[in-house]
Amino acid sequence: MENCAWIFVGSGPEGQALKIKGINVWQHQWQRAPQSSAVVSDPSYGQQYQFAVYQIVDDGHTIEFAAGEFSNNVWVFYVPAP
Repeated sequence: MENCAWIFVGSGPEGQALKIKGINVWQHQWQRAPQSSAVVSDPSYGQQYQFAVYQIVDDGHTIEFAAGEFSNNVWVFYVPAP
């Protein structure tokens, strides 16, 4: 996953509803994707960060996303580009 492009999908305080493919990420257990990280760009300033990649399995569906804390309790989320 490290070499793929990542698309910004949202940000907000921890616990604030944020859905990826219809799944609210804060209502599910995140599993770290094996040996995966993502290089992403800040949507406002273009600065690059390296975030962990996670998976959520819900009702047989798996979503994958990169997430990290930009500032105190404010998280940003990215998904792999199609």
